[in-house]
Amino acid sequence: MGSTTVKQLYDQAVRSFQNKNYAGALLLLTCAEAMPEWDKVGLRSRGSLVYVRARCLYSLGWLDNALACCTLLKKTYQDPRGAALAKRILGTGHDNEQAA
Repeated sequence: MGSTTVKQLYDQAVRSFQNKNYAGALLLLTCAEAMPEWDKVGLRSRGSLVYVRARCLYSLGWLDNALACCTLLKKTYQDPRGAALAKRILGTGHDNEQAA
């Protein structure tokens, strides 16, 4: 990957998600987390990455994994998108929101 940054990988993952390439987006997110600079990424940015991961997992039908990401969003990052997405996953809402 050379000089690719976490932000570039995240942006590519969002584009992949928007193009319905959910597996590709998950791969990019995993690569972002594996980068040495990941430790320097702020909590808000980490939460955004977890949110996109949750949306990909949900779109692929991996509901238990998506719900685990929602819990992480709520408890670790205090991100309200976790509760909102969990509600949709559990069938009480609609998945019509943009990825980021």
